[in-house]
Amino acid sequence: MIFDGLFNNKKKDADAPENMEAKNLDVQLPDAVKSALDAVLPKLNGSGDNLEGTYTPQEFSESISGADYDKLLVLAEYFFGIAAQKQKANETGHELYAHASAMIYAEIQKKLQKAERIYVLMDHCLNTEYPYIVDGDVFFFFDETRAKQWCALCSASAKKPLAVRAIENKDIGNIFVLMAIIGAEFVRFHPEINNLRIKRSDIYKCEVKTVSDSRVRFLMLSYVQHMNTSKKEQTKQVYAAMMGSIALDKFLIAGTEENEMFRAATIADTEKVVWVPLFTDELEFRHFLDTFPAIKPQFEKTTLKVISFTGLKGMLSAPEMGGVVINPADVGLRIKPDTCGVMIENVIKAQQEANKNQ
Repeated sequence: MIFDGLFNNKKKDADAPENMEAKNLDVQLPDAVKSALDAVLPKLNGSGDNLEGTYTPQEFSESISGADYDKLLVLAEYFFGIAAQKQKANETGHELYAHASAMIYAEIQKKLQKAERIYVLMDHCLNTEYPYIVDGDVFFFFDETRAKQWCALCSASAKKPLAVRAIENKDIGNIFVLMAIIGAEFVRFHPEINNLRIKRSDIYKCEVKTVSDSRVRFLMLSYVQHMNTSKKEQTKQVYAAMMGSIALDKFLIAGTEENEMFRAATIADTEKVVWVPLFTDELEFRHFLDTFPAIKPQFEKTTLKVISFTGLKGMLSAPEMGGVVINPADVGLRIKPDTCGVMIENVIKAQQEANKNQ
């Protein structure tokens, strides 16, 4: 168990929670930390310096099991920060604080599993709401009021509409599946009171089968979130990374086989410009059918085929062709034929160069 040997320094660093990262370890929260210590671990007398020998593993476990989530979050970061600082300074005892933080972290996971509901910050700009992502992090809250306060701050900062969604306990797994699909790797619980990032896969393990790399989904969402912000240079960097990843990836395409030739199904926008829809996974295709019922009968007659982006070469030459649109029911990223052509040629040239050097 996590607390076995907690206070005898027998465990190695490998047993410390690798799924935790701390940002800004030098940031101090003296009032919040002292309040948490007094409430949860009163025998420490408001200081974590005397942790060794003050609590037995059993006492420590019992003390944190009934604590409020906000106190646990503050203490997890506090002990993890001490462990990191001690290890950096080559001081003894860093294992002690790392394991204390791991025990608290495990207790937070239990509270998540038992919570009636949690509140997640969502990107309200998209037709399909996905979690709002900042540097790969998704924000979770146990308290609705605090979630709405943080939502207002983030919305003002990002200059875009965000929303708070209540996730019932039975549906909590779904939000982690969405995170896996879009490539969001970390959860931050109540970011207004702590800086800890907890790895998604260590809270909820799920395998999601997608055709496209989750990095493409992540970059597309990040690009949409960066648009219309003041971070122009960062937006350019995200765009470049996104387009590079798309060019190397595979997608689902709907169409029909005629005389051993594949004919891609198309959709037209309000200006009658024709687009070839591409999908990162079957979930997106099903959502597309549900979102556009008028064209559902047409696409229900098609079959889905996996195609590399370079495989689109020659498909986009018709005069009325506007290009491709990726995941038209949510992100709806449109790429014109000339841009597709440049992307495809760049990949082909790179592959030819690589073959020459082999």
